[in-house]
Amino acid sequence: MTLLLLEELSYSLKMHSLSQHIVSSQRPFVCPLENCDYATTTKSLLKIHSASHSTESFHCEQKDCNYVGKSELHMKRHMLSHTPASSESKLYACSKCHFKAKTKNHLERHIRSHTGDKPYPCPYCQFRSSSLENLRKHILKTGKHPDKFMYECQLCSKMMSTANNASKVAEIFKTNSHQAYQQHLKTHI
Repeated sequence: MTLLLLEELSYSLKMHSLSQHIVSSQRPFVCPLENCDYATTTKSLLKIHSASHSTESFHCEQKDCNYVGKSELHMKRHMLSHTPASSESKLYACSKCHFKAKTKNHLERHIRSHTGDKPYPCPYCQFRSSSLENLRKHILKTGKHPDKFMYECQLCSKMMSTANNASKVAEIFKTNSHQAYQQHLKTHI
């Protein structure tokens, strides 16, 4: 196994463990922003998360690259895309052009640029996106949906609309964190 694959696997296992096996009371590091429900087990993960709220921009200085990131961490991660892989055979190749990706997910996202597939619908309008990140930007940053969130619990909404259940739900759960939303859904079981 290559070092990159081991790092990706290690990161994936860590994120799985954090999202599936640790209850919210064991996540002492909480995002200080008012509309953000993110909480985590380590200060370093909170620091990584905090970059998602940044208004700074970091521009790639590589020739013919127009990438702009929100943090030094994002820029470091992006710079890996300019570094040749140790072995061409370890890359995932697009069958329609010369694009190569280090991960299968990146190749699948790229292939949507050829197919026009947009599997991520906006719950508030007719907009559809080819990536979850673009949908997130559409909902949270364009100003088209003020006071809206990525995830709003439909089960809470249904309970609020039913007179018998209205007293059981104080408000409709809303968050921009998929992890927090998944945890909330477990409260309805």
